[in-house]
Amino acid sequence: MYFPFELNSPFLTTSRPRVVVVSDTQYKEYQQDRAEKELLVLTSKKNRYESAIAELDSEIKQIQTDYNLLPEATEESTNS
Repeated sequence: MYFPFELNSPFLTTSRPRVVVVSDTQYKEYQQDRAEKELLVLTSKKNRYESAIAELDSEIKQIQTDYNLLPEATEESTNS
C-alpha cells in the first residue's frame, strides 16, 4: 500500500504540464530578452559567414593569380 508522501508513491508522479503565470510586463521583458539573444546569435552567424566569404574570395584570387586565370580586362573595365 502506498501512502501519499512516499518517494515512490504514484501520487507524486503527475503528468500535468507546468503552468507559470506572469504579468504582461514580465512577459514583454522576457520577449525582449529572447529577441536580444536571438539577434546576438544571428549577428554572430552573419559575421562568421562574412569572414568565410572573405577567405574564399582571397583563395579564389590567389588561385587565379597563381595560375594566370584572371579574367581578361575588357575595354569597359579599363575605361572606368
